[in-house]
Amino acid sequence: MSQSTPIVPAVVRDAFGAAGEPVALDGGEGVTVRCGGVVLKRVHDLAEAEWVQEGQSGMREDGFRLARPVRSAAGRWTYAGWSASRFIGGLRPPPPHWHAGAAVGLRFGGPPHAACPAGTPMFAAPAHPWGLAG
Repeated sequence: MSQSTPIVPAVVRDAFGAAGEPVALDGGEGVTVRCGGVVLKRVHDLAEAEWVQEGQSGMREDGFRLARPVRSAAGRWTYAGWSASRFIGGLRPPPPHWHAGAAVGLRFGGPPHAACPAGTPMFAAPAHPWGLAG
């Protein structure tokens, strides 16, 4: 099902270097758009978004692809309530291959092949519905 396109102010698109008109991306919370090669997402919690983007910026890919975070022109991971990442083409919903999913999860954050940079602290409990549901 297609969702309505969230309104992304031009100043936000400019801050992240996002070219083109916003196109809504299906799924999730309905607050994500693609503008050319950049995906913009409305942020619920600025501190959490900064933490996630910082953590992802230092991850190494090991058996998975990662949408690399994009800093704003001001040098922050968020701008005016939005975050950004690079668009990865060709993604599709994964089939239910639980063993493969678990293996990627272990590479993502579990020793001995942790993708997370050393010293990346876990974030405190989220305060928004999408974080609490996870």
